[in-house]
Amino acid sequence: MPEKELLKDSESVVTQTQGFRTTEPISFLAVLRARCPRCRIGKVTDGIFSIYPRCAHCDYDFNPESGFYLGAMMLGFLVTSILTIPPVIYLKVSGADDAWVLGYPFVQYLILGPLLTYYAKILWLHLSYRSGAKMDSR
Repeated sequence: MPEKELLKDSESVVTQTQGFRTTEPISFLAVLRARCPRCRIGKVTDGIFSIYPRCAHCDYDFNPESGFYLGAMMLGFLVTSILTIPPVIYLKVSGADDAWVLGYPFVQYLILGPLLTYYAKILWLHLSYRSGAKMDSR
């Protein structure tokens, strides 16, 4: 099927090949809504801790290999750590009680850790698709 021009704007040209977008930049709305990087219709996740094996709409493989999401988990951990350090330094310098200095990172990790890791996994999947990694044909 020949490529058809769907949308033209100042930044990119969106094309369609066999029904799927191929040259569109990463949509952060699709990442926030946890949608498939290829069709942007199917859901990637089933809750916050599980990822569907394939897209229900376009059959895109969300788990191409063992350990695929390890980098995303490290990214989520790194961002959570970076967001935790400045408040802890502020609490220590301001003379806050040691219970606050030790308890704040614990509570922040409980809240931000799973949330940031969830979105890091979806972003990782979108980045992998955008980079053109071959992983959707079984």
